[in-house]
Amino acid sequence: ADPHVDRPVDRGGRVVLVGDTPSDLKAAKHIGAVAVGVVGRSFTRAQLEAAGADVVVERLVDLLEGPLAGL
Repeated sequence: ADPHVDRPVDRGGRVVLVGDTPSDLKAAKHIGAVAVGVVGRSFTRAQLEAAGADVVVERLVDLLEGPLAGL
């Protein structure tokens, strides 16, 4: 077993996980990362928010112009 799997991310850095499913966002929260949801064909904004997304965008490119600008 990988000893790093169940350890939270060191918060000294900024880790952002971008995904388009509730499972992606739950995984991000599990490791202590910022969870960014991208609305796709399968899941709605409301479903991604309910899964714990810190930020939800309609298009991936929106991240560069909005919440993650300057990172």
